[in-house]
Amino acid sequence: GSMNLTSLTTLFTLAFPQLATVNSLQWIHLNALQQLSFGSGITSASSILISDTQLNSLDGINLSTIDSLDINNNPYLEVVNSQISSVTKSLNIVSNGQNLKVAFPNLTFSYNMTLGNITSLSFPSLTTINTTLGFYGNTVQSILAPNLTSVGDELAFVGNPSLANISMPALQTIVGGFTIAQNAALLTIDGFSALKTTGAIVLNGTFSR
Repeated sequence: GSMNLTSLTTLFTLAFPQLATVNSLQWIHLNALQQLSFGSGITSASSILISDTQLNSLDGINLSTIDSLDINNNPYLEVVNSQISSVTKSLNIVSNGQNLKVAFPNLTFSYNMTLGNITSLSFPSLTTINTTLGFYGNTVQSILAPNLTSVGDELAFVGNPSLANISMPALQTIVGGFTIAQNAALLTIDGFSALKTTGAIVLNGTFSR
């Protein structure tokens, strides 16, 4: 079934010690929610949307695959460390806390991925993005994707002020556009040694090479 909770502005904690499977989980405008207690955790869900809470972590959401994951506008969120291995529709993590660290150690495939306002990123196993991979307004210094081989549409790095290093040495194909813009600390673009095919290229910045 579904778990849809909306505009419960005094709800402080959620406890579901036996819950393991849910089709759709939507938590929106739970302005006081700070604590989760899931027992062994949610291990199966098709879609998760968590927006406008006070959660500082998502401990207890232990999925391997999911259709869509959307985490936005949670100003106290500090950690998203997920065991998800594939995302079949959409992965969106934007406009959360300024100190957010995101890690997807097992993620190999996502249909698309949009990441913003993140200070630390890790996805060492990622090999394929079906459509768009976008990094917008992050405070990361490095973006590393050592095993990414293909992006099915656009690859974009826009407005990441501390970004000084991009390394995607296995990336061979970007079917759509390739945009690098408004990344003040990025002086060199030399992390795409395997790139053979791309669509339109848009570069905006002061590059030494």
